[in-house]
Order: sequence, then C-alpha cells, then structure tokens
Amino acid sequence: MIYENISNECRTFAILLTSKFSLFTLTSLIDPIRIANNCSGKTLYQWEFLSAVGGGVVSSDEITVQTKAISTVDTHWDTVFVCSGWNAEHYDNPEVLHWLQAMARTGIIIGAVEMGSYILARANLLSGYSATIHWHCVNAFQERYPEVDIQEQVFVADRKRITCAGGTSCSDMMLHDIASNHGKALACDVADHMVSAETRPSTAQQKRAQSRTQLNVPLFLNEAIELMGHNVEEPITIPEISTLLGLSQRKLERLFDRYFCCSAVTFYKALRLHRARALLTQTNMPVIDICVATGFNSSSYFSKAYRDLFGICPSDHRRAWPDTKILPEWPELITSFRNNAVLSRA
Repeated sequence: MIYENISNECRTFAILLTSKFSLFTLTSLIDPIRIANNCSGKTLYQWEFLSAVGGGVVSSDEITVQTKAISTVDTHWDTVFVCSGWNAEHYDNPEVLHWLQAMARTGIIIGAVEMGSYILARANLLSGYSATIHWHCVNAFQERYPEVDIQEQVFVADRKRITCAGGTSCSDMMLHDIASNHGKALACDVADHMVSAETRPSTAQQKRAQSRTQLNVPLFLNEAIELMGHNVEEPITIPEISTLLGLSQRKLERLFDRYFCCSAVTFYKALRLHRARALLTQTNMPVIDICVATGFNSSSYFSKAYRDLFGICPSDHRRAWPDTKILPEWPELITSFRNNAVLSRA
C-alpha cells in the first residue's frame, strides 16, 4: 500500500531491560513498530536492547533477551525506554541511574513502561512531571514520590518524559507514535495486522479489564467496591455505603454473601489489607504509618488481620518478589474472593 505523507525519518529507540521484566510488555512495545516497518517497506524504526552489564537478561517468563552493556554504546537515540517488572521499586544500580540522568541531559525523550517509572523516579527524572505506572502500584508510588503527578492512565506524555502502564497499553502508545509520525493510515494498518479492535487514547483508564472480569457482578456491588477503594485511609461505614448507593444494607450484605461468600465488612477489610501489602512491598513507610494509611486504629489488630489474610506478619512482608523466587505470589482481591465463593458452594 502507498501511504501518503509518510515520513522517511527513522526513529530510534534504546530499551533498557532489568531482571524479571515482562516479556509481554516488551513485545507489545516493539511489535507495532516492527509491523510498521513491514507494512511500509521502509525502516521507519530501529531499536536495540541494553542492560547494566550486557549479556542475557531473564524475563519473568524465564526467556532470555541478549543486550549490550550501557558502557559500550555511544548512540544518540530518539527515546530511551526503561522496561522493568516486579521489584523495580527496589532497583538501585548507581551506574544505570547516572546513565539515565546523562541521557536526559542530552535532551532526548526518557520513557518507562510498567514498573520502570520507579527507576526514573529514583533517578529524579520524574519530579514535576505527570507520569503513570501499572495500576497495581499507583497508590504506593504516590506515597513514595509525591513530587510526581501520577495518573492512572494507559500512558502519559509530558514534555521529554513518556511513561506507560505496560502490557497492551504499550501497543496503544506505539500506535499513537506511528500515527503522529507516519500517518493514521499506517497506524490503522498496523492495528489491523495486530488484530486490534481499537486504539485507546492516552487518557483511557487502565482498569477497564478488571470491569470485564466482573460482568456477572451487579452494578451496585461494583459501585460499593469503588466506594471502598476511594475511602481506605478513612473508611466509611457499610450503612453509609448503602445510603450512597440507594439500597438497603440488608440487600448489600446479601450481594456480598452471594458473589464473594463474605460480609461487606470482611471484604472492605481485605481491600484495605491489599492496599497495605502494596505499601509494604513498594515503599519504605514504617509499618505504623501504613497501619494508619489503610484505616486501622490499632497496630496490633492490623498485624493480626494482615497475618490472618496473608499468612505472614507485615514486618516480614517488605518485598513483593524476593530474588530467590522465580515467580511472584500475588493473589488478587476479587479473584480470591470469587474463587472462595465458588469452592464454598461446590
């Protein structure tokens, strides 16, 4: 196909990988631009993989990607992306942080996908910028880096910074880049090759997929969960939630019992404890501060409730994904309760 007004300029990307990065996120980042090259018959995009020391970097899927060491490359790219997965909140390699700062001083775009925003923030490259990160980390990231205007969007471009939530949102971001630099017609063809029904704008919210998993849950129940999620530090009562939703407390309790096999109070407490887990594993906040931030008035009760739910004391749960474990153990709130409900009725 002949594309009108297509630019022949080749855009270049460096993709810095850290251990346990998401392979799905990486392929979502590079496949749209690979397809753009194929569709256009031109080299519109080039990319290379980098890491702190070079060699193979193992993804969370245990698939290794070969990289060049940052100390051995001397290239001026259009954009540098940091691609990181779980435990990026603990990443602290001075050589990499200084290298990213040096890249930023050259005036190129510095980006991050999925958990990579933690590394940019640690390098002080997001202060005063709007940014995003995977939705699971938003609250903990806000607590740790209040100087960053964090948004729960699929991707955010702010001056010389671009951040993306990871996963399929990387494809949205790259399709937007293709449309902006090489025309909408090419971007549409790339989307068709990817069998992508639509391209989300940057402002699209990340958690639409979670809503799809709850299609069999009544609207009132979803709205109750949303209210709970917005009132974690200062919990509201179940009667208040019922009043705000315009239904009786008895009906609300029946809904929680039917779909989650628990009371509304039990679900609300678990939701706050899941928030506490994120703060424990992704920030350096003292346990007592996390107790307060998640609406618990008693530290002893908080510790007991946390141990009852997760089988470990809060003080022993400061890392989400120890280096000794290949895969994370991170059951989600909705999934856990729905599974329990199914098992209890089996």
